[in-house]
Amino acid sequence: MKIPHGFNTMCALVWLRADLTREDGLAYWRGPHGQLVTKLPSVHEYLQHHFSPTDHGFWPVPKGLGGIIPTDWHIDGLTEVRLTSLAAGLADRLFRMKSIFHDEFNVFDRVLPNNSRPGGGRWWTGPYQPEIGFRAIVLIRARYELRGAPFRRFVDGVMAPALLAAGAQELRTHVFQPGGRFTQWTPDVLHDQPANRTYAGALIIGTKDRAAFDKLLGSASVQSTLPAQLRHCVAMHAYAVENTYPVILGGQRQPVTWN
Repeated sequence: MKIPHGFNTMCALVWLRADLTREDGLAYWRGPHGQLVTKLPSVHEYLQHHFSPTDHGFWPVPKGLGGIIPTDWHIDGLTEVRLTSLAAGLADRLFRMKSIFHDEFNVFDRVLPNNSRPGGGRWWTGPYQPEIGFRAIVLIRARYELRGAPFRRFVDGVMAPALLAAGAQELRTHVFQPGGRFTQWTPDVLHDQPANRTYAGALIIGTKDRAAFDKLLGSASVQSTLPAQLRHCVAMHAYAVENTYPVILGGQRQPVTWN
């Protein structure tokens, strides 16, 4: 199977402020905060994935692999960013992101950015597809001794082909480099991440609907990956995506479709 070209990406895990209602927090994130990102020339694609507060922990893990979302570590969403280049991303980081950094405390309690390894993001099915009916994100904790090249081969050579064979209509994968949280400090926002809560990568999986996704999980191709999951991973934490909001696609600001 041909592996698609890799992109430079970043995935930020976010926790909404606990002193705001969920509705107010999500509205501010997708509205005023999201629009600040449209001023960054380095961003080729910017998607906000808002997680369901109740539908999670459904990945069919083998015995010995963690699949339950810890009650004290439930994530509210994920920002998925594709950069035009590492150099452009660094320039924005140094000169154009102050307004974004200083706005995060208005909506988030904690933000954990995870930069991909160079070329660590792969678009297996092409660009974002707005017609996808159900989308899930699986965050992966890798075994410490198998991080790096072995984990990359697991994602690219085992999980991606199995998910495509099972019928995934949309598939993007990200392999993170260590220490991502140290590259983005913002005032009055937590960036703490215990070692036992560190993720090494993410799978973004889309299907026609939830029934098709459940069928995908039970497919022979996905079930055949269970030994490899146990060998390479400590945990596979799945979240259903309640809504995905595209703010930038193909380098173009998208029309605002929310109030």
